[in-house]
Order: sequence, then structure tokens, then C-alpha cells
Amino acid sequence: MNSVIDDSTISAAKALNMAITVLSLVGMTTTVICAVFKGML
Repeated sequence: MNSVIDDSTISAAKALNMAITVLSLVGMTTTVICAVFKGML
């Protein structure tokens, strides 16, 4: 039982970590694009 719980926990942690990474990348990209647009205006 423990190994099954550990595996699913690790999978969930990896998925969560990936989601956070993607969100932070999207956030940085959005910030950069906004800064560029403000610079052009």
C-alpha cells in the first residue's frame, strides 16, 4: 500500500511542480510583453 501511495504522491507533486513552472513562465512572458508594449507606446 505504501509504495502505491508514494508513487501517486510523487506523480501529483511532479504535476503540481510542472503546472507552477508553466504558470510562472506564462506570467513572466506576459510581464515582458506588457513592458514591451508600454515601451513602444
